[in-house]
Amino acid sequence: MATSPKEYWDKARSVETTPDELAPLASSRYEFVVAAVAANVNTPAAVLATLVRSPDQNVICAIAANPSTPESTLIELASSGRPEALPELASNPSASEVVLRLIADRLRASRARSGFAGIDVRAIVVLSRHPRAPVASVIELLAHDRATRRLRKMVARETGHGAVVAHLADDRSEVVRRTARARNFGTAG
Repeated sequence: MATSPKEYWDKARSVETTPDELAPLASSRYEFVVAAVAANVNTPAAVLATLVRSPDQNVICAIAANPSTPESTLIELASSGRPEALPELASNPSASEVVLRLIADRLRASRARSGFAGIDVRAIVVLSRHPRAPVASVIELLAHDRATRRLRKMVARETGHGAVVAHLADDRSEVVRRTARARNFGTAG
């Protein structure tokens, strides 16, 4: 049985820890242990659904990135107004098209309020990489006048969606066009 904070943390992080062992660790007084429980793929769905109300950003991001997090919990996070969760949700390989559309909707709402903040930029780049990303929504986010050249260039470099690359190949910035065309045609320059 674990007795020190490090032992609790190691137990919470281990993929060999059973769901029955993880459940009590979720109520640890140590937030880093709770975050490790939230990230563990063996954590029971009911525990993750409870932890989603945590005020701790690390716990929220761990739940958002956990590929075992149930769809209903991912939807709750995507709808929650917790912007720190958006990049992690967008990187979750289990995120459904519904979750990814909710992320795009949150990013559109954020853009309408105040333009893109740093977390939004990261979320857009990560979203553009997801194989089930809503391509039309990504293109819409990039076409907005508040989408910086830096953001568009990062997406041109990192997206796996040909339609996004094709859109950026006709971008208003020569730098973005070159990046997209190099990616699109596999040539430098």
